[in-house]
Amino acid sequence: MFHTWGLFVVVALTPNIAITFAVCGDDLDKESYLGPNTLKVIVCFTPVLFLLLLNTAKDLAEHENYRNLATQLSLRIAIDLFDGVAMLNLVLDEKENQYGIEKEFEIAMITAACFSFMLTLLQMLENKLDKGCCQIRKKLVIIRNVIQMLFVNMAFLIIRLVIFVKYGKDESIFMAKNGIALFLSFSEIYYLLRQDKV
Repeated sequence: MFHTWGLFVVVALTPNIAITFAVCGDDLDKESYLGPNTLKVIVCFTPVLFLLLLNTAKDLAEHENYRNLATQLSLRIAIDLFDGVAMLNLVLDEKENQYGIEKEFEIAMITAACFSFMLTLLQMLENKLDKGCCQIRKKLVIIRNVIQMLFVNMAFLIIRLVIFVKYGKDESIFMAKNGIALFLSFSEIYYLLRQDKV
């Protein structure tokens, strides 16, 4: 599953997003069938594909620990994927409504979204599976949480604050999500470090 999702994210999803926005991002016509709305729908299939991949693993029925892990990963990663999709949606919304967002800022938004998609691989890799047992790799969990705090949720929060303040576009729901995610990541790091001291 990790290899399949990794191939999809590294070979298909991220390069296609980069190419699509680089080559035809400025030429997307909202009146056209293959316009921004179609692209939004296609990108929204990403979390669905992940959920299908995760929840159709052949050994889920055999091991309760695997089912619990699949549920946790489904919730966490699907929410993170939708957050990245929402970031791309901001760029597409700019193409339709012309809020005045600079091209460089759009590139930063696309880069942050693609990075968040790549980070889902670390979320999967931090779980070690062996004959029905699940163990977490504590160091990798801490590293992933720090990276996610700084380069995904903090970056998304700052981008959304700028868009809210400078361009008047309401992004309060996802700003709240990023704030909650920062708190949860900090809490997870704190408890893992505290466990090591006990």
